[in-house]
Amino acid sequence: MKTKYIKSFLLFLLLGCCISVSAQNIQGVVTDSLTNDPIPYLSVFYEGKGVGSITDNDGHYKVETRKGWNKLTFSAVGYVTKVVNIIPGVTKNLNVRMRPDDIMLDEVVVKPKREKYSRKNNPAVELMKKVIAHKNNNKLSENDYYQYNKYQKITMSLNDVTPEMLEKYRKIQLLANYVDETEKVVEEYNKEHDIDNSVLVNGRRQTNLGVFRAYLTNYLRSLPTVNQDMTCMVRQLQPTETGIPLELYFFSANKVWVAYEGIQADVFDHVLAIIPEFGLRVFQNPSGEDLRRIGVKIEH
Repeated sequence: MKTKYIKSFLLFLLLGCCISVSAQNIQGVVTDSLTNDPIPYLSVFYEGKGVGSITDNDGHYKVETRKGWNKLTFSAVGYVTKVVNIIPGVTKNLNVRMRPDDIMLDEVVVKPKREKYSRKNNPAVELMKKVIAHKNNNKLSENDYYQYNKYQKITMSLNDVTPEMLEKYRKIQLLANYVDETEKVVEEYNKEHDIDNSVLVNGRRQTNLGVFRAYLTNYLRSLPTVNQDMTCMVRQLQPTETGIPLELYFFSANKVWVAYEGIQADVFDHVLAIIPEFGLRVFQNPSGEDLRRIGVKIEH
């Protein structure tokens, strides 16, 4: 496949685990200390516990409390991380103001010749030494909670939804209500603003990417293996040179490792299988076989 015709986006799966117990919550609003503006998508979590949440578009958050968990961490790119002491069962509302962090990047030196690899003062080597030294402390079996990132790359063609596509999407049970309700909002807006619908760039329209996000959200919320009491959402991130990233953020209802692996695998099996229904296709970097198909001669 030709690289220049390929667009992609990432699907990140962040699975956490929780225990089904009766728990109390802490909630509040996180704002910028200089502008007082709410900070969306800021991470709120208990360090080392694998339990947390993120703020919504208005800076609101809600996270459960547990006995013995006395420190709540607030973190986001561009802000100084803040750790706040709490009293489980007593602290109910907690509003936090975050101080912007001025980051100074180190100087980058470009050298014309490749230097000889050295283990001395190599940060990667030092990091791996620390990993090996702490491997017993980081065993999954020694922790109540654990989480990690997983991703796949897929490509898409972003376009407005046609009437034919709307009829097709209405037949998808998880989308029927969303399509009708959203289309009603779109039509009312266009009518109120006297939009000329003969030109597609005018007014509001549903897009295949928007419908796909709605499907993924409803799909996750329909799964009994997903913890519905914790944050569950699909985020559209900043476009990159390979496409538009999407992030699937949810928590597993089962913390058993084998079941946990099966849950995240089942989610991605389904997502990859239904991608063509939304005008998407799997993205991979071109291989030797791809180059041969387009007539590129490969010499060994």
